[in-house]
Amino acid sequence: MRTGCVGQRRAAERVVVAGGGFAGATCARYLKKWAPALDVTRIETVAFCVACPMSNRMLAGGFGLRSLARTHEALASDYGVRLVRGTVARIDHDKRQVLLVGGGAVGYKRLVVASGIDFATQSSAGLAPALDSGRVLHAWRSGGLQITRMRDRLAEMRPGGTVVVHVPRAPFRCPPGP
Repeated sequence: MRTGCVGQRRAAERVVVAGGGFAGATCARYLKKWAPALDVTRIETVAFCVACPMSNRMLAGGFGLRSLARTHEALASDYGVRLVRGTVARIDHDKRQVLLVGGGAVGYKRLVVASGIDFATQSSAGLAPALDSGRVLHAWRSGGLQITRMRDRLAEMRPGGTVVVHVPRAPFRCPPGP
């Protein structure tokens, strides 16, 4: 808590992190670590977060999916971050509120939007159907399905098989990745 004039105490500033994938969870965690008095709230739709940076260990057989995944509730309780399960419908900047699908609003003083990543499928003919069919695999989004499929496909590969790795045009999600 900060102390105002003449000993008055102000409420802790509320920071809302909209999105709780790897980036949102990491942001919320370090906000609380570096400024414990902050009132940090994360808004997240899915039940768990997968640590994508460690997914290479899973591909190589060093980790299982469970070792990469944490529930958002565990992250909240371990670090003192409030969790709101829901989907962001829109942001009302004038009222400083994040409005949720199905109703409800979460007020904020500061807002971090960690909306995740997606592919620009319209820029590459055939990419959307290839992703949908499972012929093209990736580990760019948090979640276990893609990384598990990729591990299984690599294990099934014959000696001398080919893997194609594509580095997207900048700016992209993880500059040190390639």
